[in-house]
Amino acid sequence: MTDKELAIKYTETMYATKAEVAKDLKTSLVDPIWENINKYRLSLRKVLSLFAISKSPYFFTMTSQLRDGLTRIQNDLTQLAIKVSKMPNDAPERVTVRSEMYGRILKAVALANGIRPSDVTIANIITERPVSDENARLINYFASLKYLEKNFLLPVSQDALGEYLTTMQGVEELTSFYRNSEDLNRENRVLIDRVYTCAPVANIEPMMNSLYSFIERSTLPAGVKAAISYFYVNYVRPFDRYSDEIALLVAKSIIAHDSIGELAVLLPLEELLSNDS
Repeated sequence: MTDKELAIKYTETMYATKAEVAKDLKTSLVDPIWENINKYRLSLRKVLSLFAISKSPYFFTMTSQLRDGLTRIQNDLTQLAIKVSKMPNDAPERVTVRSEMYGRILKAVALANGIRPSDVTIANIITERPVSDENARLINYFASLKYLEKNFLLPVSQDALGEYLTTMQGVEELTSFYRNSEDLNRENRVLIDRVYTCAPVANIEPMMNSLYSFIERSTLPAGVKAAISYFYVNYVRPFDRYSDEIALLVAKSIIAHDSIGELAVLLPLEELLSNDS
């Protein structure tokens, strides 16, 4: 294979690391090949306006597989929006779909948080009937989804996240917003090869401001922007509690605002909570 063909193979067919390239080619002499691979990837690189804690900019490589996959996802979302929008609000099919998707969503949140609600409890939350206080996290998350459903045209901002956090905490007014305590994980305290499990407190506000700006200004497809924002909120972990759920609400808000409207709340992105753990 030519150098260009190898670069395409190890980027487009399999996005390989240098070690994987060496293993696949059964040789350790891959420096020239790896240099060509990096040159090819550089031509596909999309640099973001978001920075890591180390101040290095984030970027992603827009391979043909990624581009085609994003196109398929966007087409599927559009078709879903068209199909559901043709149903009257009180159509049995629409009511059934909403109940099934909300049930799937709440079960995923419950699983991630060690909550074991019965199917009756889930159904009662969706129909806004009383349930025991041990299900408060599910009740509040459902309320956050309902807020997003009604306000999907609002941009992602500090105010929007404040509404989500207020609802998740089940309070009328916040006494504090961003996290003001450092993570006590040992990896955060070493001086060499430090591995951050979340952003230092001093970095939270500027990093979140850069995220709001990215969401507002980026022309990337909604699905890409939502995935990046979901990752970034989890990377910063700006809140003492509920950063996981708010990351999902941010992702859904972007898809709702930029793509399929209020139907975005029904996407079962919450299943990522268990996949991430």
